[in-house]
Amino acid sequence: MQNNTGIMTILNEWQEALAYIQGKVPKQVYDTWFTPIHLERIENSTAQLGVPNKFFGDWLNQHYGPLLAEAVAVARGGVETAITFVVFHKQPTKQPEISGSAVATGRQNTGLRSKRGIQLNPKYSFKNFVVGAGNQFAHAACMAVAEQPAKAYNPLSPDCLSDDRAVYKRGHQLHSI
Repeated sequence: MQNNTGIMTILNEWQEALAYIQGKVPKQVYDTWFTPIHLERIENSTAQLGVPNKFFGDWLNQHYGPLLAEAVAVARGGVETAITFVVFHKQPTKQPEISGSAVATGRQNTGLRSKRGIQLNPKYSFKNFVVGAGNQFAHAACMAVAEQPAKAYNPLSPDCLSDDRAVYKRGHQLHSI
């Protein structure tokens, strides 16, 4: 187990690495791909980074693996460091008690999204959807995501689906939750 000085040194090195990366990539890329990760530990010449899911780690490794290794090496004074990724599971965090929060106003947060402000066309719902040869895949993809949202693969990414009506039907199904 490391002492507090060792932990602080490692955290400082990680902050330096992040600052290095921030200078090398656009802000949107940094915010999307680097702010969600954190340093789990550094052992010998390997830095273990925590990522939200396996896809995230694989994508980072493929697109920014060399930059991450370079940034950590620079932060560690030129010591070459290999990068590995592990999936971390977020612990539920307490909501900050701010004057406008549910605690201060006496309202309870039920965890359900407000239905106000969502404007979906009522004729585009799964119950009105006519499945045919031309849209069979889109319907199956929407149903798969609607029945198990946020699972391993999302066939509703823009690369996989272009049927706007199917996306509307997905929106209606989520809206009814």
